[in-house]
Amino acid sequence: MFLLFFALVNKYINYQIVAMQKDRFRIDSFWMVVLGDLMMRSLLQAAIVGVLGHWRPNKVTAQERVSRLLKDFRGVSGQLRDVEFMLSLAKRGYLRDKTLASAHLYFTLLENLNDILLNTSKVYIISDRMGLTKKLAQKYPNVVFENILIGKSAEQPLRDKPHFLWNVYSLLPDHMDGTLSLMGADSWAEIYRTWVKQRGGIAIDIGSGFDLLNGKRSRPIHMLDLTENREYAL
Repeated sequence: MFLLFFALVNKYINYQIVAMQKDRFRIDSFWMVVLGDLMMRSLLQAAIVGVLGHWRPNKVTAQERVSRLLKDFRGVSGQLRDVEFMLSLAKRGYLRDKTLASAHLYFTLLENLNDILLNTSKVYIISDRMGLTKKLAQKYPNVVFENILIGKSAEQPLRDKPHFLWNVYSLLPDHMDGTLSLMGADSWAEIYRTWVKQRGGIAIDIGSGFDLLNGKRSRPIHMLDLTENREYAL
């Protein structure tokens, strides 16, 4: 009975998550398995893994948590299930020899962006933000920036297959040694990151860090005193 319940929960959450992405498609049971395998491969090949649990915006009572769960089942249950899942992977040795860090590690990257870009001559921006790529190119004229645009599928009728994944795969060069890829591509960034690494490049998913570079605070942690006096916008 519990197995059936969790299977239904996973199916429901899968549908919700895919529907939230900038690039999305009509997911079915087959693609749930395929995407799950791709995500796990990405985690196993990653050198640094960002995990939940290092920080919470505030402490809540059990009653408040139940209330939030009823309003946002996917998000609130995910906050709990993600921590449990990562702990189970750690117990089985899947995270051995990896660096575990906060999911908000992108703050460190933003604060050291100047030094990081001094060590590469080409940066791929995998996101839907064309304007941000232009701003980076203006600020760092000695670095070549190339935008691989995502999010186009949202403008089209839903397809039965994730063609946008194959599109990004075909746009990535065969050899990416010495390059850096910065990604803000929702959940698909984990898959793209693996493909970049397989081609010899370094890939970092900075997610909402792109919002900070654009001068927008889009997450609860962006509102803390820790960050409110820091200017990340380009």
